[in-house]
Amino acid sequence: MSAMVKILLMAFPLALLCCSGPMTGGQKTMLNDNYATALSFFEAGSFDSTLVYLDKCLELDRDFAQANYLLGKIYLQKDGIYNRRLSALSLKEAVKADRGNPEYHYSLGLTLEKQTFYLNALDEYREAARFDSTDPRPFVGISRLYERMGLRYDDDKYFQRSLEASARAAILSDDPAQFYRQAAALYQMGKYDSSSKVLSLAIAKAESAIISASCWLLLGAVQVLERRFDSAHFCFERGREQMSELSRDEMDDMSYLMTAEQYKAYLNEGPIAQGRTARFFWGQIDPDPTTQINERRLEHYARFVHAQATFSLPEKKIDGWKTKRGELYIRYGAPSEQEFSLGVGPSDPPRWTWTYDRFGAQPTIFYFEDTFLNGDFNFPFPNSNWTADDFARDPSRLAYELGSAIPQDFAFSPGSGPLEFDYMPRQFKGHGGKTDLEIFVAIANNQLRFTRDGEYATAAVSWRQVLRYPSWQVADSATAIRTYSIRASQAENPDYSMSSRMKLTGLPDSLLFSISIRDTLSDHVGISTNGIRLRNFYSGQVEVSDIVLARRIDQPPGELSFRREQLSILSSLDNRYFVGEPIWLYFEIYNLELGPDGKTSYSIKQVISEKRTRNLLGAFKDAVTGKDLHEVTTTYEGGSVNTYENRVLRVDVSEFREGVYTLAIEIEDLLTGRIATTSEEIVIYR
Repeated sequence: MSAMVKILLMAFPLALLCCSGPMTGGQKTMLNDNYATALSFFEAGSFDSTLVYLDKCLELDRDFAQANYLLGKIYLQKDGIYNRRLSALSLKEAVKADRGNPEYHYSLGLTLEKQTFYLNALDEYREAARFDSTDPRPFVGISRLYERMGLRYDDDKYFQRSLEASARAAILSDDPAQFYRQAAALYQMGKYDSSSKVLSLAIAKAESAIISASCWLLLGAVQVLERRFDSAHFCFERGREQMSELSRDEMDDMSYLMTAEQYKAYLNEGPIAQGRTARFFWGQIDPDPTTQINERRLEHYARFVHAQATFSLPEKKIDGWKTKRGELYIRYGAPSEQEFSLGVGPSDPPRWTWTYDRFGAQPTIFYFEDTFLNGDFNFPFPNSNWTADDFARDPSRLAYELGSAIPQDFAFSPGSGPLEFDYMPRQFKGHGGKTDLEIFVAIANNQLRFTRDGEYATAAVSWRQVLRYPSWQVADSATAIRTYSIRASQAENPDYSMSSRMKLTGLPDSLLFSISIRDTLSDHVGISTNGIRLRNFYSGQVEVSDIVLARRIDQPPGELSFRREQLSILSSLDNRYFVGEPIWLYFEIYNLELGPDGKTSYSIKQVISEKRTRNLLGAFKDAVTGKDLHEVTTTYEGGSVNTYENRVLRVDVSEFREGVYTLAIEIEDLLTGRIATTSEEIVIYR
């Protein structure tokens, strides 16, 4: 026998006292038999038969509380507008007959809530809780209704009441769903740390995959708001594991992130092409491709979760992400300002006003009206009172235009501030058909924060870089912590830089290179992403690498031959040199031909030529004054048993005047006559 039936049977003798008018013994017996039969049919799920015997009960005693209560329960389960009305009438009769019965008040509260009489429902839940403070269900109802009010009006006092009621329900039931409701209220009030703690408790208790997934997803959204992206990634992964495939697909939907044209083209692709397009799309908008996580995608998930938690209408089966407010929130995040108003006149519907101030000189304002008073705030419909200005500010038109121009928006701040640095990628022949990409980096001293110890100061940076193929798969990645020690007097000098380098390797192709450097003391971060075409040095003809320009290159002491990795290079990334300052350069030669004697024979021609003034006035002045362009050519010859050669050269430009020059290297294989060239532009100044 169910608990409900036991309660009803225990209460049955009391009900006989409520019968109107004296009843004979036979009538009492008949009432008892009819009610018992009705209960058995109700428990078996045969509602029509239950109604027959309840009608017989009520014919004998119209005020019979248990019969009215059971009748109200049946109509409530049948649902529908008419049945909900009948349910409320019956339950009110039950309450009238037995005002101290908490079960009657609670059931009437459920019916009134379904009828959208929320304040009346709240009163009944409170009465149920007053008569039985050990039953968690009325507190759940109270929490649910206050949450609804909080979401409608964005009012913390309602969320606070929802929190208090759900906390009481959680104590009584130890139900993870009530811990989740507490966390949701704390989230809406912006108390993220407290929300995280309650969610962790709910996750530990949750046995339902639905509740567990909801907790993990909300916890992920909280972590994104607190910029803990690694933790957010973990939470979202755990939550998504417990979601249905359909729910995951909805969460991954890109219709709000692309332009209408992009999304239409995406839908017309096959499954494999769609997967490739999706990977490329998410990769393109990843604000820091050097990490293993995509912060923009995590932000999208957090916005989706917020839209579901804030704008959904469960009673109408409307998901929050499918509403207009949900769409704009997912596209552009939280508005700069939002305001709720009930309307100026009695016929004006409730309205939300959202203002975004980051899409141009003038703020972009959107209005959402609850036209039909059903909780679904949509864009206002045009009416006869609209003027030309109203149509010009039509939110639906603004949303369409903004979606085409700025289909998605995300401001990413990876650290406490920006870190400026220069970098120079240089390509060399690798191994196994691959190309080595050496990244030279310079960071001005005044960009870093140093710790001082006597005469010396020390700084350290965290360096990440990654190379990706067009499919967005990683070709290579590298991370390092680099520490610099200098004299303390030079710590703020912008003319001196910290210089370092790190290598990546990939197959020749058009790739995407990304680099991120973080100052460990100030938490300032710099991120850069650029496309790069890796050269193929396995062409079968003589090749020359990129030139590395430097202020100084130190070779390993006492060694005649050396590898690139053994060189200490103080690179010059801006290619600027003082008059009289020596220019150091490094390059490599590949695929030299071996002669009959097993040796190579080649020549190196180094040409430094002054470039003509670019502007017309300067060129005319040079021609009038007869100024000759400066050019110096130096030739070296060499040969060895190796088809690969590397060179460190020191160029003297002490006799050069100020100007812009081209430094070119030409390699000629004297055995085959094949030639390879490379060049760099340099600036000489006083």
